[in-house]
Amino acid sequence: MKSERWPVGDPVDDTPANRKLGNSKGYIPGYHDIDGSPTKTFILENKDKNEMKEYFNFSYAKRDAEQLYNISGYFGEADPCFGDIDPLAENGSKNR
Repeated sequence: MKSERWPVGDPVDDTPANRKLGNSKGYIPGYHDIDGSPTKTFILENKDKNEMKEYFNFSYAKRDAEQLYNISGYFGEADPCFGDIDPLAENGSKNR
């Protein structure tokens, strides 16, 4: 992956041509590679408000390659947890 790529597909620009029915990605400008949901609608409708910019950027904006893909440090930090967890400890079964 490269940092200049969109993490969830490139957005359709809000232009008159893209608002027409029959456009290759649909007739509504936006992020068509993400399924619709109330959360997606809320974030996109409020993306220009200061309190929502962080959520919009976290969900849709391009990110540094290191933030997205360099997870090598996290595995070492998580190692101690793997040895301390016993999935059968409670009631002797994984299923409740």
